[in-house]
Order: sequence, then C-alpha cells, then structure tokens
Amino acid sequence: RKKQQGIKMLETSSLIAQLRDLRDALPRDIGDCLDFPRIVVIGDQSVGKSSLIESIVGREFIPRGLGTTTRCPLDLRLCYDDTNHDCFAVFPEDGQNEEIFIQTDVFKSIEAEIIRRTNMIKTEVSAEPIRLNIFSSQFADLQFLDLPGFIQVSRDGSQSSMKHSIERMVKKYISKKNTIIL
Repeated sequence: RKKQQGIKMLETSSLIAQLRDLRDALPRDIGDCLDFPRIVVIGDQSVGKSSLIESIVGREFIPRGLGTTTRCPLDLRLCYDDTNHDCFAVFPEDGQNEEIFIQTDVFKSIEAEIIRRTNMIKTEVSAEPIRLNIFSSQFADLQFLDLPGFIQVSRDGSQSSMKHSIERMVKKYISKKNTIIL
C-alpha cells in the first residue's frame, strides 16, 4: 500500500511539474488565466510577510530594507524535485529578462536577482510579478505570492497613488477562487 501511495505522489508531482512548465511556456496573459492553488501573503508594510515565507522555505533570500522593499509581487513556486539533492532556482523568462538558472550560492544569488529586477521598476510599485521557481527534494509543491504591504503614505511621505495601487493589486490577487490568504 505504501508503494502505491509513493507512486501516486510521484505521478502527482510529475503532473504538477508539467502544468508549471506549460504555464511558463504560455504567453503571460494566457498563463495567468490558469487558476492554480496558491497562498497569497498580505498585510501592512514591514509586518513579516516575507519572513513568514522564508521561515517555510528555511532560508533567507527576500531583500529587506526600510520602507517599501517589496515593490511588486514575488511569485514563488517551491517545486519538489527528487532528482537533485541540491537546491537550484530558475527565474523564468519574462519578456524583459532571459531565463536565469542558479545552481551555486543559490539563496544569495536569488536575493541579488530580486534586487536587480526590483531596481528595474520605473514606478513606485508594479503589479507585474517577479517569478521564481526553487527546486529541492526538501520542498512540497507550493506556490506563494508575496505582495507589497499596505501603506498609509507613499515613499516620499505624501499621499499618492501608491496606496491605491497596492490595494488594487491585493484585490486582484486575492479574488481568485483557488487562493488561500495569509
């Protein structure tokens, strides 16, 4: 019976991997229509949303700082992969950036790439996610969305559209049926 359960788990993991690859291969507007189960982490700025995700992953890799550090969604997919004992990561191609495959110094390299992509954002916040897949035999297949935190005033201290942009972004991401909200 345990062998049958193990086979079913491997079949499920293989199907999840195929669906993930399909979503990544589709144009973003079509791939985003696929409503996969995910965990969306929301809350005020600097309350530990990113730290919660890192505690589940077991490593620090999400940039920290004062003010609004998370300026766009981080679409993090933890991917079960029993073929490789070491952890590796992939930032899929996204139209502005080519696919990046990270095998060495994985978590420091992830943090550096998130910072680089965040610095490319030309507005205060962006609804366009940074997509990141981390593969390991230590992970269950889970998808997290780390969103910018709710704010009262913008980065320059004034009331601006940033507060409303974040609120619209959060509503968009939590409205999907297969979403668990933390």
